[in-house]
Amino acid sequence: MKHRSTRDVVDDLRQGNRLIEVTDPIDPNLEMAEIQRRIYANGGPAILFTNVTGCRFPMASNLFASLEQARYLFRDTLETVRRLIEVKIDPSALPKNPFRYLGTPLTVIRMLPRFTRSAAVSHSTCSLMDLPQLKCWPDDGGAFVTLPQVLSTDPAAPSNLMRVNMACIAFRFPATIMIRKTRWAFIIRSIEAWASITVRRLIKTRNYKSP
Repeated sequence: MKHRSTRDVVDDLRQGNRLIEVTDPIDPNLEMAEIQRRIYANGGPAILFTNVTGCRFPMASNLFASLEQARYLFRDTLETVRRLIEVKIDPSALPKNPFRYLGTPLTVIRMLPRFTRSAAVSHSTCSLMDLPQLKCWPDDGGAFVTLPQVLSTDPAAPSNLMRVNMACIAFRFPATIMIRKTRWAFIIRSIEAWASITVRRLIKTRNYKSP
Protein backbone atom coordinates (compact mmCIF):
# COMPACT_ATOMS: atom_id res chain seq x y z
CA MET A 1 0.00 0.00 0.00
CA LYS A 2 1.27 3.45 -0.91
CA HIS A 3 0.88 5.95 1.91
CA ARG A 4 0.28 9.54 0.83
CA SER A 5 -0.38 10.88 4.32
CA THR A 6 -0.23 9.99 8.00
CA ARG A 7 -3.94 9.22 7.76
CA ASP A 8 -3.14 6.51 5.20
CA VAL A 9 -0.56 5.04 7.58
CA VAL A 10 -3.07 4.99 10.45
CA ASP A 11 -5.76 3.41 8.26
CA ASP A 12 -3.31 0.75 7.07
CA LEU A 13 -2.34 -0.13 10.64
CA ARG A 14 -6.00 -0.24 11.66
CA GLN A 15 -6.82 -2.68 8.85
CA GLY A 16 -3.89 -4.85 9.90
CA ASN A 17 -4.99 -4.90 13.57
CA ARG A 18 -1.83 -3.05 14.52
CA LEU A 19 -3.49 -0.02 16.10
CA ILE A 20 -5.04 0.80 19.47
CA GLU A 21 -7.65 3.57 19.35
CA VAL A 22 -8.09 5.52 22.57
CA THR A 23 -11.40 7.40 22.61
CA ASP A 24 -11.31 8.53 26.26
CA PRO A 25 -10.16 12.12 26.94
CA ILE A 26 -6.36 12.10 27.26
CA ASP A 27 -4.30 15.06 28.44
CA PRO A 28 -1.27 15.80 26.22
CA ASN A 29 0.41 17.25 29.31
CA LEU A 30 2.41 14.23 30.59
CA GLU A 31 -0.46 11.70 30.55
CA MET A 32 -0.30 10.86 26.86
CA ALA A 33 3.47 10.39 26.85
CA GLU A 34 3.27 8.04 29.83
CA ILE A 35 0.69 5.88 28.03
CA GLN A 36 2.94 5.80 24.97
CA ARG A 37 6.01 4.79 27.00
CA ARG A 38 4.20 1.94 28.74
CA ILE A 39 2.77 0.54 25.52
CA TYR A 40 6.14 0.77 23.77
CA ALA A 41 7.93 -0.89 26.71
CA ASN A 42 5.53 -3.81 26.44
CA GLY A 43 5.98 -4.21 22.69
CA GLY A 44 2.55 -2.78 21.90
CA PRO A 45 1.20 -1.52 18.57
CA ALA A 46 0.56 1.99 17.27
CA ILE A 47 -1.78 4.28 19.21
CA LEU A 48 -4.37 6.77 17.99
CA PHE A 49 -5.68 9.28 20.52
CA THR A 50 -8.94 10.62 19.11
CA ASN A 51 -10.03 12.76 22.06
CA VAL A 52 -7.11 15.02 22.98
CA THR A 53 -7.88 17.43 25.82
CA GLY A 54 -7.88 21.04 24.64
CA CYS A 55 -7.19 20.19 20.99
CA ARG A 56 -9.35 19.49 17.96
CA PHE A 57 -6.70 17.31 16.31
CA PRO A 58 -6.16 13.60 16.98
CA MET A 59 -2.65 12.40 17.82
CA ALA A 60 -0.88 9.21 16.75
CA SER A 61 2.22 7.62 18.21
CA ASN A 62 4.27 4.43 18.04
CA LEU A 63 3.58 4.11 14.32
CA PHE A 64 6.93 2.37 13.86
CA ALA A 65 6.61 0.37 17.05
CA SER A 66 9.01 -2.35 15.95
CA LEU A 67 11.16 -3.39 13.03
CA GLU A 68 8.48 -5.90 12.08
CA GLN A 69 5.81 -3.18 12.00
CA ALA A 70 8.04 -0.90 9.93
CA ARG A 71 8.49 -3.74 7.44
CA TYR A 72 4.71 -4.12 7.33
CA LEU A 73 4.22 -0.45 6.52
CA PHE A 74 6.88 -0.45 3.79
CA ARG A 75 6.02 -3.91 2.47
CA ASP A 76 5.26 -2.64 -1.06
CA THR A 77 8.40 -0.53 -1.44
CA LEU A 78 11.03 -2.11 0.80
CA GLU A 79 12.43 -4.47 -1.83
CA THR A 80 12.69 -1.80 -4.55
CA VAL A 81 14.50 0.55 -2.17
CA ARG A 82 16.78 -2.30 -1.08
CA ARG A 83 17.81 -2.88 -4.69
CA LEU A 84 18.40 0.83 -5.20
CA ILE A 85 20.71 0.90 -2.18
CA GLU A 86 22.55 -2.17 -3.51
CA VAL A 87 23.31 -0.31 -6.74
CA LYS A 88 24.30 2.80 -4.80
CA ILE A 89 26.80 0.78 -2.76
CA ASP A 90 28.09 -1.25 -5.70
CA PRO A 91 27.29 0.22 -9.16
CA SER A 92 28.96 -2.77 -10.82
CA ALA A 93 26.06 -4.93 -9.61
CA LEU A 94 23.80 -3.36 -12.27
CA PRO A 95 25.54 -4.75 -15.39
CA LYS A 96 26.23 -8.05 -13.61
CA ASN A 97 22.55 -8.68 -12.91
CA PRO A 98 20.49 -6.29 -15.07
CA PHE A 99 17.20 -8.14 -14.69
CA ARG A 100 17.30 -7.84 -10.89
CA TYR A 101 17.64 -4.06 -11.19
CA LEU A 102 15.33 -3.59 -14.17
CA GLY A 103 12.95 -1.30 -12.25
CA THR A 104 15.65 0.68 -10.43
CA PRO A 105 15.66 3.69 -12.84
CA LEU A 106 11.89 4.03 -12.38
CA THR A 107 12.34 3.91 -8.60
CA VAL A 108 14.85 6.78 -8.83
CA ILE A 109 12.41 8.88 -10.89
CA ARG A 110 9.58 8.26 -8.42
CA MET A 111 11.77 9.36 -5.51
CA LEU A 112 12.56 12.75 -7.05
CA PRO A 113 10.83 15.82 -5.53
CA ARG A 114 7.68 16.86 -7.36
CA PHE A 115 6.40 20.33 -8.05
CA THR A 116 2.69 20.74 -7.38
CA ARG A 117 0.31 23.66 -7.20
CA SER A 118 -2.23 21.79 -5.09
CA ALA A 119 -1.75 19.61 -2.02
CA ALA A 120 -3.85 18.43 0.91
CA VAL A 121 -1.83 20.58 3.30
CA SER A 122 -2.95 23.72 1.47
CA HIS A 123 -6.68 23.00 1.73
CA SER A 124 -7.01 24.39 5.26
CA THR A 125 -5.03 26.45 7.73
CA CYS A 126 -4.43 26.62 11.46
CA SER A 127 -2.18 28.46 13.86
CA LEU A 128 0.68 26.86 15.77
CA MET A 129 -1.32 27.15 18.97
CA ASP A 130 -4.08 25.00 17.45
CA LEU A 131 -1.67 22.07 17.25
CA PRO A 132 -1.43 19.51 20.09
CA GLN A 133 0.76 20.76 22.93
CA LEU A 134 2.51 17.52 23.86
CA LYS A 135 4.66 17.57 26.99
CA CYS A 136 6.63 14.40 27.66
CA TRP A 137 8.17 14.96 31.10
CA PRO A 138 7.92 17.66 33.82
CA ASP A 139 10.99 19.61 32.67
CA ASP A 140 10.22 19.21 28.96
CA GLY A 141 10.73 22.46 27.03
CA GLY A 142 8.14 21.53 24.35
CA ALA A 143 5.92 21.45 22.53
CA PHE A 144 8.09 21.66 19.43
CA VAL A 145 7.39 21.45 15.74
CA THR A 146 10.43 20.05 13.95
CA LEU A 147 10.61 21.52 10.47
CA PRO A 148 12.39 19.21 8.00
CA GLN A 149 15.36 20.73 6.20
CA VAL A 150 14.77 24.31 7.26
CA LEU A 151 17.47 26.94 7.29
CA SER A 152 17.40 30.26 9.08
CA THR A 153 19.86 33.09 9.49
CA ASP A 154 21.17 34.77 12.61
CA PRO A 155 19.95 38.42 12.61
CA ALA A 156 23.44 39.51 13.67
CA ALA A 157 25.21 37.37 11.07
CA PRO A 158 23.07 36.74 7.96
CA SER A 159 25.68 34.42 6.45
CA ASN A 160 25.35 32.04 9.41
CA LEU A 161 22.93 29.34 8.26
CA MET A 162 21.23 27.24 10.94
CA ARG A 163 18.74 24.40 11.13
CA VAL A 164 15.77 25.38 13.28
CA ASN A 165 12.88 24.03 15.29
CA MET A 166 9.86 26.13 16.23
CA ALA A 167 8.65 26.00 19.80
CA CYS A 168 4.88 26.27 20.14
CA ILE A 169 4.67 27.17 23.81
CA ALA A 170 8.11 28.15 25.13
CA PHE A 171 8.07 31.92 25.75
CA ARG A 172 4.78 32.10 23.80
CA PHE A 173 6.57 33.72 20.87
CA PRO A 174 5.45 32.88 17.32
CA ALA A 175 8.78 31.23 16.60
CA THR A 176 11.34 30.43 19.26
CA ILE A 177 14.46 29.13 17.60
CA MET A 178 16.31 26.27 19.27
CA ILE A 179 19.80 25.81 17.86
CA ARG A 180 22.33 23.58 19.61
CA LYS A 181 25.19 25.46 21.31
CA THR A 182 24.31 28.95 20.06
CA ARG A 183 20.56 28.65 20.53
CA TRP A 184 20.11 30.93 23.54
CA ALA A 185 22.32 33.67 22.15
CA PHE A 186 20.34 33.52 18.94
CA ILE A 187 17.00 33.69 20.78
CA ILE A 188 18.14 36.70 22.82
CA ARG A 189 19.40 38.53 19.74
CA SER A 190 16.15 37.84 17.88
CA ILE A 191 14.02 39.06 20.79
CA GLU A 192 16.16 42.16 21.39
CA ALA A 193 16.01 43.09 17.74
CA TRP A 194 12.35 42.00 17.56
CA ALA A 195 13.45 40.76 14.17
CA SER A 196 11.51 38.97 11.51
CA ILE A 197 13.54 35.78 11.27
CA THR A 198 14.13 34.61 7.72
CA VAL A 199 13.20 30.94 7.38
CA ARG A 200 13.33 28.94 4.19
CA ARG A 201 12.09 25.39 3.86
CA LEU A 202 14.19 23.28 1.54
CA ILE A 203 12.86 20.26 -0.33
CA LYS A 204 16.29 19.30 -1.64
CA THR A 205 19.55 20.74 -0.43
CA ARG A 206 23.31 20.27 -0.42
CA ASN A 207 25.84 20.85 2.33
CA TYR A 208 26.22 24.56 3.01
CA LYS A 209 29.20 26.33 4.51
CA SER A 210 29.29 29.84 5.82
CA PRO A 211 31.80 32.00 3.90
